[in-house]
Amino acid sequence: MHLLEQREVDGITTSTLLAFQESYASTAFRCRFPQCDRLSLGFATAESRLKHEAVHIQRVYCQTESCQYNRIGFANKSALNAHTRKHHSQSNTLLIPAKVRGTRDRSSASDVNADLTDKTRDKPGLSSYWSVTELQDLDKNIAYFGTDFEAIARYMGTKTGTMIKNQYSRLVEGGKLDLEQSAKEVGCNSTRCM
Repeated sequence: MHLLEQREVDGITTSTLLAFQESYASTAFRCRFPQCDRLSLGFATAESRLKHEAVHIQRVYCQTESCQYNRIGFANKSALNAHTRKHHSQSNTLLIPAKVRGTRDRSSASDVNADLTDKTRDKPGLSSYWSVTELQDLDKNIAYFGTDFEAIARYMGTKTGTMIKNQYSRLVEGGKLDLEQSAKEVGCNSTRCM
């Protein structure tokens, strides 16, 4: 930026300096966010760049006052929408604990799977990242579905059966034996179980 602010520079003619300044002044201040279109176009002043960069860091907040994300917020609207669907919408599917439910037969398993297909239609895409909430939900889902990882995947909507099976194995191998015990209490009638 030094050359753009100077009126004269030793070793450079005034006409060359002016030509340089005219060519590069409007793009001297480039957006510092790598995925931005303005990374290559730039801005004429540092102030206009800062005003633009504020767009990249705007947060959207959960409207439920008791929710921690009412204060923390999300980086974008789609993350807020996924959070709202998962934590603040009324669910038509009711999880019944394994001890109350007992074992399920094949016909009830298909009914559950049909309900899960309807429930997961609005879920966001797959992600290999496991959030704290998803890890907590995994415990509940194992207690309900046992090791029917495909059913858990349909219910969660953000993980594949393989992702869930791998996470389950990591947790059990890491010493979370209560998770393995929960799965054993449920039993599994699915051919996809471990």
